Amino acid sequence: MKMAEARKLPELFVARPARVRIVLVVLVPAILGGIAGLVLAPVPALYILIQLVAAIGGLLAGLEHRNVGEAALRGLGGGFFFGIGIIGLHALSGGDDHHYLGQLPIVLPVITAAFGALFAAIGSLVRRRIEPAT
Repeated sequence: MKMAEARKLPELFVARPARVRIVLVVLVPAILGGIAGLVLAPVPALYILIQLVAAIGGLLAGLEHRNVGEAALRGLGGGFFFGIGIIGLHALSGGDDHHYLGQLPIVLPVITAAFGALFAAIGSLVRRRIEPAT
């Protein structure tokens, strides 16, 4: 049995309904980022854990794409909304950012977008490697 035959790959992103794609690119990352922003001041270790979960989520999101560029665009959007969620809810909740947001927190969505694009692209490359040739 080939490696690709032994693995069940997720449904392709383009096969999902538009409303589901919007939820996956905008709402899920924004909510996760918002949670990260809320826990940053009281529990910075949980903030770091959520960052790790988001990175894994980006890799998994990339598995839903055959095209690396499309995966990177999805990761760019998801990462951007993740970063917006962090700075938005952290600003509302207040408290110490423990220097995790840097000197200019408004730049955070750009940074999380770049990492989102990278992780999703890697996930797409993994799919291409393990998916059976059609």
